[in-house]
Amino acid sequence: MKINSIQTHNNYKNNKAVPTFGRALTETEKPECAKSCKEALDVLGVKNLSLILHGSSFPAGNRDFYIGSFFNDKAKELNSFVSMFGFNSIQLGPNGLISRKDVSPYGGQAFSQNYLFTDLNKLSTDAYANIVDEKTLDSFKNTKELGDETNFQKAFDAYDNVMYSAYRSLNHKSKNGDKKAIKLKSEFEQYKSNSDSWLETDALYDTLKTRVYNNKSIKHWSDLDKNLVMHINNPDSLSHKEAKKRTSELKEQYKPDIELFKFKQFIYDKQLKDFNKENSAKIDLIGDALVGFSEADVWGNPSAFLDGYALGCPGGGPNNSHQVWNIPVVDPKKLFDKNGKLLEGGKLIERKFEHILKNAKTVRIDHAIGLLDPWIYEKSSIRKEQDGSIFTNGQNVSNLPHLDPEKNYSKVIDKIILPLLDKYKVDKNDVVWEDLGAQTDLFKHKYYKELKLPGIKNLKWAQAEKTDPRNWWLVGSHDNPPLSFDIDSRYVKYVRPEENGGHPSNEAFKPLYLAGFLYPSWSNEQRHPVVLDIRHDPRERLKYKFVEMLANGKNIQVSFMDFFGLNKVYNYMGTQDSRNWKLRLTSQFDKDYYNTLESRSKDKIALNMPELLSAALKSKLSWAELKKDSSEDEKQKMKDLISKLTHFSQILYEKS
Repeated sequence: MKINSIQTHNNYKNNKAVPTFGRALTETEKPECAKSCKEALDVLGVKNLSLILHGSSFPAGNRDFYIGSFFNDKAKELNSFVSMFGFNSIQLGPNGLISRKDVSPYGGQAFSQNYLFTDLNKLSTDAYANIVDEKTLDSFKNTKELGDETNFQKAFDAYDNVMYSAYRSLNHKSKNGDKKAIKLKSEFEQYKSNSDSWLETDALYDTLKTRVYNNKSIKHWSDLDKNLVMHINNPDSLSHKEAKKRTSELKEQYKPDIELFKFKQFIYDKQLKDFNKENSAKIDLIGDALVGFSEADVWGNPSAFLDGYALGCPGGGPNNSHQVWNIPVVDPKKLFDKNGKLLEGGKLIERKFEHILKNAKTVRIDHAIGLLDPWIYEKSSIRKEQDGSIFTNGQNVSNLPHLDPEKNYSKVIDKIILPLLDKYKVDKNDVVWEDLGAQTDLFKHKYYKELKLPGIKNLKWAQAEKTDPRNWWLVGSHDNPPLSFDIDSRYVKYVRPEENGGHPSNEAFKPLYLAGFLYPSWSNEQRHPVVLDIRHDPRERLKYKFVEMLANGKNIQVSFMDFFGLNKVYNYMGTQDSRNWKLRLTSQFDKDYYNTLESRSKDKIALNMPELLSAALKSKLSWAELKKDSSEDEKQKMKDLISKLTHFSQILYEKS
C-alpha cells in the first residue's frame, strides 16, 4: 500500500509542516485526536459512525471464557478506543439466546438473551455478593494463549458450570444471612416478578429441551409436550386439563433448572443495565432485530404462526436458486383484526421490538422486506436438484390472497414498528433499515414512496454521487469478507489501465469518477496522482471508497474486520460454514491495530481514520472552493483540521 498517498495530496496553500513521532498516541494526545476526529465528522456532516461488532466478537476480559462480551472491562476499553477515532455507536448482532447446535446469532430467540455475553468475572465481586470464588473461575477459564476465535461449545461448558455454582452459592449465602446475597436475591425476585410471561414460558421450554429431551428438536417430543402451551391457552381443548397437570409436574420436578434459567437471564439483564450506566465512553449500542423467530418462540406462542410455512428468499441460494431459511412465519390473519387492533401475531412482533428498544439507542431491522411482503414457502415443497440447487413453491405474501386477504403484512411497519419508534423517541432515519433482497412492487411502493424509509447501500457496488444520503452507507458488512480479501476480488481487480481501456467493469471503482467526484476543483494535473493510485493499487482503491463514504454519507457503518485490519472472515454469507460466527478481537486489540498499521503488512488493511478523515476534508474543501459557498474562516478551519489529522495519521503509521 502506498501509505501516504491519500494524505500527501495537499492541494491547498500554506499547509503546515507536521512532525512525526516513532510511537503510538500517548494518553495526553488521545483526547486531542478524539476531538479532531469528532470535529472532522461534524464538518463533514456525518451524524452516525457505527462499528459493526457482534457480542461474541468483543475481546475477552481478564479471564478468557472462550467468547467475547460487550459487558466486560475490555469492552469499556474498546469503546474508549474506537470513540477516539470518531465512532459514536456499535452495531451489535442479535443478542437472543442461541443453542449448542446453532450458534448463529440470527437463529437466536426473540426474548431470552444470550447469557454467554455476561461477564463471569463480576460474579466474584461485592456487587454480586461474591457468589463465585476466584478458584472456581480459574478452573473454567481458557488457560491457553488468548486467541481470536470463539469456541462456543467450551463457552457453554464454562458458563453453565459457573452459573450453576453461582446460583447455588446465592441461595446458600442468602439463607445464612449474608446481607449482600440477600440484597442480590431480592433483586432476582424483583426481576422475576417484573418480567413478562416469556420468562416462564422460555424457562419451561428450555427445561423440556435440555432435561427431558436431551437437546433434541421439538419434532422428537411427545404430542402433549409439543403442544403444551397451545392446550393450556385453549380451555376448550380436550387436552387442556392434562396439559395443566403436566406443566405443574414439570415445574415441581425441575424447579431448580427452571430457576437457574431465570437466574441466567437476570444476570444478563442486571449487567446490561449496569453497563449502560457505567459506559464512560458513551458509545451507543444499536440492537439487531432479526426478522425471524426461533423454535422456542413458536412453542411459546403457537397460535401466532402459520403452520407448515417458512420464510426464505427467491434467489441467492445454490446456483442462485431459492434460499430456504426455515424461519417461522407469523400468520397474516393473526396480525390485526378488521378494526386494526393487534391480534396475537401483531402483539408478538410488537413485544419483540419493544424488548430491544428498551435497552438500545436505536435498532437494525433485519430483512425489512420480511415485515412487509415476505417470500414464504411450504416446507413440504422443498426440492433439491443434483447440482445442489434448491426450489420450492415460494411466493411473496402479496401474491397469496388466501393467506393474507386483508393485506395485513403491508401494515406491519406503519402500524407496529413506527409507533414503537415514536414511543422510544427513535428517529426512523436513525434506524438501520436492512432493505436488501428481492423487492416486490408492493414493497417498493409502500416502503419508499408511502413510508419514505431509508435503507442500506454498499458502496462496493455503488457511487456515492448516485446514492441517497439518507441511507446507511458501508463498504462491507459482517456478511462480507474483510478488505484484505477484497484485494484480489473480481470487482476490484478489474480496475486496471490495460483492461477495458482503463475503465473498471464495476463503475463504483472508476478512477476518473472517484478522483473527479472527490476533488472537483483540482486541475487534471493535481488529480493525476490520485487517479494513478486508484488505477494501480487495489489498496488505494479501497481506501478511497471509505474517503468517498466519509465525505458524503450521513449514516455510516464500518465492519470490525475492516477497521482493525483482520484477515479472517466472520461470516461466509449464505453458507453453513463451520468457521462462521467465530472471529473475535484479541484482548490486545489496540496493540494489534497499531501493529497492523505500522507493519504495512501485505495481507492486512487496517483503517487509519485520521488519514481517511483528512482526505475526506480535502474533498469537502475542494467542493467549497468550487461552489464558493464557504467563508474563509470555514475553509481555514478545514485546513487546520486536515493538518491535525495528518499529524495523528502519521503517528499511527510510524514504528513504535
